[in-house]
Amino acid sequence: MTESLREMLDESVETIEAVAQEIIEAVSDETVETVVASGIATLSMPDWVEKHKDKLTALGISRIGLRSERVDMNSDMIFMSTVQVGEESKSELYMVKDAKNVKILDIEPESFSFYKNDLFQVIQNASEDIVLKSYVSKNSLITVSCIKLENEGSIYLLPVGSLRKNKKHDNMEIPEMKAEHITEKLSAPADIETVLVHKYDQISKTDTVFTTNSDIALWMIKRQIAAIDINHQMRIDKILISLIND
Repeated sequence: MTESLREMLDESVETIEAVAQEIIEAVSDETVETVVASGIATLSMPDWVEKHKDKLTALGISRIGLRSERVDMNSDMIFMSTVQVGEESKSELYMVKDAKNVKILDIEPESFSFYKNDLFQVIQNASEDIVLKSYVSKNSLITVSCIKLENEGSIYLLPVGSLRKNKKHDNMEIPEMKAEHITEKLSAPADIETVLVHKYDQISKTDTVFTTNSDIALWMIKRQIAAIDINHQMRIDKILISLIND
C-alpha cells in the first residue's frame, strides 16, 4: 500500500512538472518581455510562514506542533486548514515534508489552499494590476501571472504569462503585461480552435455560445475554479496563456 501511494505521488509530481514546462513554452517571447531585473525574492517555507503567520491565521491556516515517529520536526511542517462550509467550519490537517527546501515568493498571501501530496496554491498581489498564482511543491515553484477580469460584478483571474527564474539569483522575474495586446486578444472573435488544439474537447460539448475570446476565457476560468484536480487547473492556465499570447 505504501509503495503504491509513493508511486502515485511520484507520478503526480512528474505530471505537474511536465505541465509546468508546457506553460512556460506556451508564452511567446514576442509578447512577453522581462522588465524586472532582480524580480521577486523567494523564501524557504519555514521563513515565509514565520514572516506571514498573522495573515495566514486570518486565512484560516495555522501551523501546529505534533510529535510523531513519522514526523521530523526539524524539517517537516504540519498545518491545520479551517474553511467555512455553510454555517459550520471544517478543519483538516496537512503535512509538508522537507519544508525547508520548499520555496515561496516573498509576498504576503491573499489566498492559501492545500491540495494533497504536499502540494498547495498561493495567490499573491505583485501590484495593483498583477496577481501571481503559484503551485508549490517541494520540487518546484510554478507561478503564472494574472490580470483581473471583471464580469457581472465578480473578479476573475486571467492567466497571461509565466514567471521565469533569474539564473543569477534565487528570484522570479515578472513578465511585462502588454495591456493593449491583451485587450485586443480578448475582444477578438472566439478562437475555439486554439482550445481544441490543446485537446480540451469539453468546449465542443457545451451549449455556451462563444462570441469573443473573452467569452472563452470566462468559461474556462469558471471551470478552473470548480476543478479540484491540480493538473486540470494547470492545463487551463496553459490554454489561456496560449489564447492570449498566440
